[in-house]
Amino acid sequence: KYRDPNLIEQLAGMYLEAGKSSDYIDLMEQSSEENPDDLSPIYSIANLKFDKGDYQESAEYYQKCLKIAPFIASYHHELGNSYKEMGKFEFAKENYKKALNLNPYHYTVREKLRRLDDKKPIFEYLPTPDLQAIYDANKEKYTGKGHNAAVLHEEIQRVIYGGSAYEEKNYVLIQALSADGIDNLKEYYISYYANQEYKIEKAEVLKKNGSIIKPEINESQLIFTNLEVGDAIAVVYSIRNYSMGSLSKYFWDRQSFAYSYPLLEKNFTILVPKDEKFNYKYHNGNYTPEIKDIEDWKSYKWSKKEIDAVKAEKYSNSYTEFTESVEISSIPDWNTINKWYYSLYNSKSKSTFETKDVISEVFPNGTPKDTLKALKEIYAYIVKNIRYSFIPFRQSGIIPQKSSRVINSKIGDCKDVSTLFVSLCKEIGVKSNIVLVSTRDYGRNYLNLPSILFNHAIATATVGGKKYYIELTSDKLPFGTIGYNLMGSLTLEINPDIKSDIVLLYPKDRNKTVVTRQTELDLKENDFTVSVKTMKTGYEAYNVRSSYRDESEQERQEIISRAIGRDIHNIKLQNLKFDDNLNNIGDTVTYSHSYTASDPYSSIGSMNSFTIPFSDNVKPIDALSTDNRKYDIDVFELIDGDIYLENITIKIPNDKQFVELPKNVDYKSEFGDYQLTFTLKNQNLEVNRKLEVKKDYAAATDYSKFREFMNVVVKNDKTQLLFKAK
Repeated sequence: KYRDPNLIEQLAGMYLEAGKSSDYIDLMEQSSEENPDDLSPIYSIANLKFDKGDYQESAEYYQKCLKIAPFIASYHHELGNSYKEMGKFEFAKENYKKALNLNPYHYTVREKLRRLDDKKPIFEYLPTPDLQAIYDANKEKYTGKGHNAAVLHEEIQRVIYGGSAYEEKNYVLIQALSADGIDNLKEYYISYYANQEYKIEKAEVLKKNGSIIKPEINESQLIFTNLEVGDAIAVVYSIRNYSMGSLSKYFWDRQSFAYSYPLLEKNFTILVPKDEKFNYKYHNGNYTPEIKDIEDWKSYKWSKKEIDAVKAEKYSNSYTEFTESVEISSIPDWNTINKWYYSLYNSKSKSTFETKDVISEVFPNGTPKDTLKALKEIYAYIVKNIRYSFIPFRQSGIIPQKSSRVINSKIGDCKDVSTLFVSLCKEIGVKSNIVLVSTRDYGRNYLNLPSILFNHAIATATVGGKKYYIELTSDKLPFGTIGYNLMGSLTLEINPDIKSDIVLLYPKDRNKTVVTRQTELDLKENDFTVSVKTMKTGYEAYNVRSSYRDESEQERQEIISRAIGRDIHNIKLQNLKFDDNLNNIGDTVTYSHSYTASDPYSSIGSMNSFTIPFSDNVKPIDALSTDNRKYDIDVFELIDGDIYLENITIKIPNDKQFVELPKNVDYKSEFGDYQLTFTLKNQNLEVNRKLEVKKDYAAATDYSKFREFMNVVVKNDKTQLLFKAK
């Protein structure tokens, strides 16, 4: 009378376990009649018939499924299997092709089709490297040459069936050459994304004595025990990709041919259908891939041998700037990604009850007429109420959450909080957009062909003709401030109203990072007292908050004492006081401190000398001591602000006088300007220092000019004053 489908399924299962197949089929047939929209009973009967070898009947049941649901790839696949077992190969191929048309990621079907066409497995067209033989022939090659490890062989073989439907094989052979190398190799992780599946085909430790040891395997983690100097790890694994969405008809990748270890050989091979269009670009070298015809495919192979370990010079930019790499992409242009990502996040940023409630909470008296003020209030709400949680961007985390969900959970990553900002801006009638970012540390040469190899997201909004770029992942950063890892980053604005292209981020209207100090230095017989009032804006305000906001009063004093003590010995901090901006997200933070330095002078006969205690002095840089340089310099690694201003009033006792005042300095260059002036008024000496940085990179070809600029700064920041008794 009351028929429960779940109980019927259980009873049918009992019949099957008891060997009563006819009862099982009768019950499932009856269930199908009672629930004609439920195909699982018919599909189950079809599978049972197939398992029993009743292929004609299994085909009939699969056909019943397809009459109701003709667009289910698995039904066509199973029907094809039935036809294949009956020897009806043309019908089998027809259904396999239908399955692939509906689901291009059905890699098992692809294998079956090749067998029916009397074709060998596609990967057999590509060479299988003998990792053991490579190790045996080269295990002494890098011994005793100061390396921690060496990559003896790396091979990536990718078969691209069309768009993002691809599978690949990876071969890895790395030798440990030191204790540090063992530490680096003892745990190896298979790299894959959430939309991929992997299979470990081989994992071994190749011992120098010829023995082989299997590692412990914990999902994608390989733990190589008993690894000794001279041994190598050998890993072979396969990857199958399952990308969905409108970008699934494209493919892209980037492969580097340089590591911090020496590289004996690396091969990157792709097989692409002959009619598949794509672009490739090789960086930092002239290299044409080896191209071959294989069946209806074209094979492209990039191969490099005997590559030295990358030895980056100190303060150089990203490896991608100067190492060899190849990019491939079938995406026609960056605007394709613009349109694609807009369709992704636009639906997530629609108005909801939650977004309206937030606006009511932020603006209880209505939205301010001052649009910039309103944006800052929205910004403050997000950074104070939504906890930032890092999730790898790339393919595994590129789709943002709905704004309503972020509001309710109070947690989100960069693209989530940026999407929320766009949503709340919509509520007050302000247009805002997401900007995809490849941060500065990845290099200016990282994205030359269209791809989604971004690792960050921010937002942008224009108010009064001024365009603001807004980082929303910290409650310590002032609104509209661009940090050093965003300046010069590669960005793609997601904006349906423009034809978007990738650009380097250098906002002309950005909030500059400025440090302004007013200092008083009171010279006494055996010590001097220094009082400093500091105002930091932009990213320096963020740095102050990061260093001091969450610390106790004692810890704050210890932090600043250590900073002062790096230049001046025997100091005693007298006081340290921050203004209220330490605890908010305003543009500036102001604080004051004072300290006494005991015995700070050097004696020269009857005279004493001391180094002017500039708070932001630039110290000697070992990396600039060489005459030549191979790679560009990242100036932010040396000086990460824009402008540094310090006025020092030096009070000298009435019975003392300065022996001689240094000459004023006014140095200008393409990299920056430096001024240092001295003005004596009675017993007070006014010293004014200004350092303004103009460029964030110095090309290797301009190294001598940049070194001259830095040497001027370093030399004059060490200026000493000499005084004596009147």
